[in-house]
Amino acid sequence: MSIISEHGYRQDGRKPHQIRNLNYKLGVYSQADGSAYLEQGNTKILCAVYGPYEPKQRSRLLEDRCIINCQYSMATFSTNERKADGSHLAACVNVGTLALADAGVPMRGLIAAASCA
Repeated sequence: MSIISEHGYRQDGRKPHQIRNLNYKLGVYSQADGSAYLEQGNTKILCAVYGPYEPKQRSRLLEDRCIINCQYSMATFSTNERKADGSHLAACVNVGTLALADAGVPMRGLIAAASCA
């Protein structure tokens, strides 16, 4: 099955040069220090940031760096049978950056990720 139809459209109705719709919101989860919600095509991701906190072990204290622990999980109703329409990893990186910025975590710049086929 071809990705592009004989009329020049992708399966989701976009032209080959068009990107997926992208929407985001900041501060969507009040229990977290920072949060962001991202919709990229059919991919929907919520990211929450708790911290920054001082490390529990003083030996891990770094003046100009931090340690980030990430947990990634799919919703229980999300299955492998559903058809992915884009890079989940790139979307996770992007929403994570937005949530870190919403939490006020100092960063030298913003990180952005993309995928192409």
